[in-house]
Amino acid sequence: MIIIEVKKCQLASLVTKVINASKPVGAGFIHYVNKNYTEDEIKGVLRLPWENPSVKDIHVDYFGGRMVKLNMWYKKEDEDKNYYEVRPDLDIEYQSWCSKYKTWEDLLIDVSL
Repeated sequence: MIIIEVKKCQLASLVTKVINASKPVGAGFIHYVNKNYTEDEIKGVLRLPWENPSVKDIHVDYFGGRMVKLNMWYKKEDEDKNYYEVRPDLDIEYQSWCSKYKTWEDLLIDVSL
């Protein structure tokens, strides 16, 4: 496992970018919505740290028919950042968003733009 740091103000952006980069798989094609979601749409549906301070970990299995498989385990925070433990090796067969983001660093760079 590795630790990544994410600015608190960028959590919704990170989750939104991962969902939008994910692809429909299997029965997900039945539920698939072909659109790019906004951060506000994601915030309105998912119970994640920005909505409920007691929720610390980030886990998104499927969203809108897309196989996401985003798992981030909360470790600690400081003034403006959260630190999460993640699996170091991304697997495109399991995390369909890896077709766009090959590494955690790729994702974090895009989130910080």
